[in-house]
Amino acid sequence: MDYKNLLALAGVILTFVASLPYIKAIINKQIKPHLITWFIWTVLAATGCIIQIIGGGRYGAAVLGATAALNLIILGLCLRSPKDNITKFDFFVLGLAVAAFVMWRLTSSASLAAALVLFTMAMGYIPTFRKSINYPQDEKTSLYFWSGVKQIIGIVALASYNFLTLSFPIFLVAANFSLVALLIMRHKQLAASVTT
Repeated sequence: MDYKNLLALAGVILTFVASLPYIKAIINKQIKPHLITWFIWTVLAATGCIIQIIGGGRYGAAVLGATAALNLIILGLCLRSPKDNITKFDFFVLGLAVAAFVMWRLTSSASLAAALVLFTMAMGYIPTFRKSINYPQDEKTSLYFWSGVKQIIGIVALASYNFLTLSFPIFLVAANFSLVALLIMRHKQLAASVTT
């Protein structure tokens, strides 16, 4: 087994291990993940995995495949949670994501498809970013940190580097670390407002 296969395996294991505290926090009603975001992320992680396979990513695509499976579990848990954090804007974002996904299905260009998937994924992050500004306590920073780390591992594990294999995980690294920075900032601001 070469080092890329070992890295892919490490990324898959990290996907599940890093998500256990998040899943436990959902079950214990300590956090409230955003239903629309997790729906979009589930569909697109599976799509991204397929695009990576088409692009020759081989074992490195397993990290996105594991992410899709775990997102499906979290989506199922979201369905059990109250939906009080969903706004009309979130439904608008979902509409944009669905439109981009439909356009992806209609195109025959894998690169255009990847670009549309990236746009759709960005739309999926918007409801969670919006919610995290107002309710940072409803998210776990550690999940997004480790999600960024596992995508870096997945990038190194890829068998082929091209737009199809790299665009999705590079975006996920940037988006996850941006969300980590936002959550840390908002937690500090809330802590400072409580002490003053």
